[in-house]
Amino acid sequence: LPKPFLAKLLQHLSKKGFINSFKGINGGFVLAKKPNEIKIIDIFKALEDKDSLVFYCSNEKDLPVKLPDEVDYSKPGNPLERNEKFVKTICPKCGKPARRETDTMDTFVDSSWYFLRFCSPKSKDKPFEKDDVSYFMVVDKYIGGVEHAVLHLLYSRFFMKALRDIKLYDIPKEHKQKLFFEKGEPFYVLVTQGMVNKKWIPMKNIFKFLSLDESNLNISLKDFINLLKEKNILSQDINISEDISNITLDKFLKDNFIGSEDNFLLFLKALSLKEDEIENILKALEDTPLAESAKMSKSKLNVVDPEKMLEKYGADPVRLYILFAAPVEKDFDWKDEGLEGTYRFLKRYYDTMISFKEDIESLIDTFDFNFERLAKNYSSEEKNLRRKLHETVKKVYEYLEKDRFNTCVSSFMELLNEIQKVKSISPTLKLEIAYLFNLIMSPFVPHITEELWNILGFQKKFGFIVNQRFPKYSQKALEKDEIEIPIQINGKLRSKLTVPADISENELKE
Repeated sequence: LPKPFLAKLLQHLSKKGFINSFKGINGGFVLAKKPNEIKIIDIFKALEDKDSLVFYCSNEKDLPVKLPDEVDYSKPGNPLERNEKFVKTICPKCGKPARRETDTMDTFVDSSWYFLRFCSPKSKDKPFEKDDVSYFMVVDKYIGGVEHAVLHLLYSRFFMKALRDIKLYDIPKEHKQKLFFEKGEPFYVLVTQGMVNKKWIPMKNIFKFLSLDESNLNISLKDFINLLKEKNILSQDINISEDISNITLDKFLKDNFIGSEDNFLLFLKALSLKEDEIENILKALEDTPLAESAKMSKSKLNVVDPEKMLEKYGADPVRLYILFAAPVEKDFDWKDEGLEGTYRFLKRYYDTMISFKEDIESLIDTFDFNFERLAKNYSSEEKNLRRKLHETVKKVYEYLEKDRFNTCVSSFMELLNEIQKVKSISPTLKLEIAYLFNLIMSPFVPHITEELWNILGFQKKFGFIVNQRFPKYSQKALEKDEIEIPIQINGKLRSKLTVPADISENELKE
């Protein structure tokens, strides 16, 4: 807050008994009550008195205040203050000339309660309706980066407690999260996702590795290149122009505005190396001690261009790679090889589903989708595959509840591997696999699964996949027909016996 405003605010609160021993803006103050005894509503009421602060009022017809289109940014400071057309106005209360306030509130004033507006998006006369907030709140899960979440959580909790104290929302007695709601807590569960980092190589790491003093880089550029080759940082076939080979390294770096905190990439570009040469050099050094993991930033030149990734691989592979690379709360280093891996997996998945098309398209219109009654006729290999299918449906549902997205993707990969191992699959089992596999994959790769859903004929029968419910697994499919009994003699495993799963103890002894 501006110091004059803050001084007047504290002075006023001192008069009203909220503060003792106020000694001016730089002298500190002592609260008259314990913090938990001070009600926000009492402070608001105190600030409404005529002798308190300056308040700016407007009739509804003057709201919202629209910022001018023509603004001069050529000088430092607040450009609105220099815009006379905006600043000079008429007081809506007395009709006399007035000056418009150009200071603005922090954006947190809006973002600290936007979730309440989501409860009543169509309310015209109020920010939100009491009944709507009582029904929808609290937020079940808050997902945000830890850097953002700290301040936003602090301000949101303050707003909720303040709004509770002035009774802008009610807490029903039968509310499922009543105790939590009563404390003015807006969010029930907090999930702070990890950062997507990218490796980079600072020039200082190169100097340290070569035992060079950063303050004395008077060796020739040619000698420096030879040092890089000796340490296998550069390959022997890398050559530089004769025009620059004899200048000192220090001069070369200064001429190209490269410092010890800059990316080694800048140095390689200054050598006029080809793009593919630079890419190969950096890739080879990515997993060496020279490279550091850091948050993506333009200053470090370690930013991945999302448009290039989307153009080369598509949205679904990029999305799946990020979900697969690490648990949701952990940081991870972006690697193009990892993205290529998820791309190959999705291509195998797509090709497998397309290979089922001929067998299942004639079944979709006539089949009642009662897969259980046909399962008894499957071969042992097919029964095992069907069990794996329903185990995956069960696992993915449980993992989704716990935000274990990377484990879900692992389960998809395991299931696809099992499908491709089975040489002969009956049409009805192919239909069940295509139906369930696409449904459980759709939250992760919505574009590919929607396309396959249409190609395979499910869209015509059930509508878009995005409108389908998450499938249920079959408990019966999870049951095994046979089990393995280990046979031990003198504590050592000698053999294994395969028997029916429902065998009795007496039958087993016989």
